[in-house]
Order: sequence, then C-alpha cells, then structure tokens
Amino acid sequence: MRAISISAVFFLILCAPLAWASGGIISGTVIAKGVKSTTSSVTVANHERGRFWTAPDESLVVSKGGGLKYAVVSLAGVPGNVGVSTVKVDNKVYCFVPHVQAATVGSTLTSTNSDSAMHNVHLSQEGRTLLNIALPNKGSKIRRDGFFKKTGLVEVACNAHKWMKAFVAVFDHPYFAVTDETGRFTITNVPAGRHRIEVWHEKLGTLTKEVVVKDGGKSKVEFLFSK
Repeated sequence: MRAISISAVFFLILCAPLAWASGGIISGTVIAKGVKSTTSSVTVANHERGRFWTAPDESLVVSKGGGLKYAVVSLAGVPGNVGVSTVKVDNKVYCFVPHVQAATVGSTLTSTNSDSAMHNVHLSQEGRTLLNIALPNKGSKIRRDGFFKKTGLVEVACNAHKWMKAFVAVFDHPYFAVTDETGRFTITNVPAGRHRIEVWHEKLGTLTKEVVVKDGGKSKVEFLFSK
C-alpha cells in the first residue's frame, strides 16, 4: 500500500505541469480609429449641500492612442465551468460605477448609494424589468443572490437621473473580459482550438474574428472600429 501511495504522489507531481499548461491565453487591444471620446457631461445640483457635481458621459471613452475602454470581448459557443461572482453597482457622483462589467449566470448583484441624493437601480434585459428598487439615502444597499439567470446584456438605469446608465454582459462561460483605459484585454485558460471571438461596444456595435489557441500558448487579437 505504501509503494502504491508513493507512486501515486510521484504521478501527480509529474502531471502537475501538464495540468497548468493546458489552455491558452488570448490578449489584445480594441482600437477606435477616427473616433473621439464623448465630451458631454451633466452638471447636477446637490440641493442638500448647495454643491454642484459634473457627471461625465462614459459611453465612448477613447485613449490618446486610440484604445477603446468599456468594450466587452468574449468567445462564442465555447462551453466552460461557470464560477459565480458578485456584480457591484455603485451609485457614485451621479454615475454608475463601473460603467460596464461582465459576469456569469448565477452571479450575485449588490448595489450601493454613495451619494446623498436618492437614486433607484432599474435593471432590464431584452426590454423586461428584472429589478427596480429605490436607494433613498446615502449608504442604502441591496443584495440579490443568484440574480443573473440568463445570458445576454443587462441594462442598468436610474429613473431619477436619466443620464445614468450602465451595462452588465452575462455569459454561461468564463471566457470574457472588459477592456481597460488603453483598450487592452486578456482572457485566460482558453481551450485549445479555433474559436470565434467577439467584441461589443454600446456605441460602436459588434465585431467578430477567428482566433486559434494552443495549449500553453499565447494568441494576439486586435479589433479595429473605424468611421
């Protein structure tokens, strides 16, 4: 029995590097050529304190190098183990923070009001209201476990402040990412093979490419939106 146990341990040790090597990495950049960031903003009066806030429009954020922020990159038609997470939507300085995020089916929703004004969080999918609830005071919070039950795009709005919008992209696999302020993204542990990879942006639409991934390999993809 002891010999068998030792052999089993050595087998696991030898196989461990192979396990870590399985799957590949897709990384890249989403570029918006000839497209400028939205510069509009809304000045909001906070009557309780006699102060004014400027709420930026984050629907189109492009870096000096052309990198597109808040684009959702994902693989299409690839099954995978779905781990749940928590989607945090903060009402902060009359904006939803973050503006765009992505999660898996079964993930939990939390929302907090960090402003002294009353907000409400109104989530809808395919035109159907999923939740519409008031957050009347600073520090008001809600939590809904397992809230996201269906894949697709969920829009977040505040009926009291019409300019406040955000989006949550929901998937049934873990192969997705949201671009950072430079337009970069990384998707890890991707199964080897040929895949269709998509990018979505609320203002610029959708682009699709094919990418080949090798076990333990790194694949580069660049998406280009242009006028």
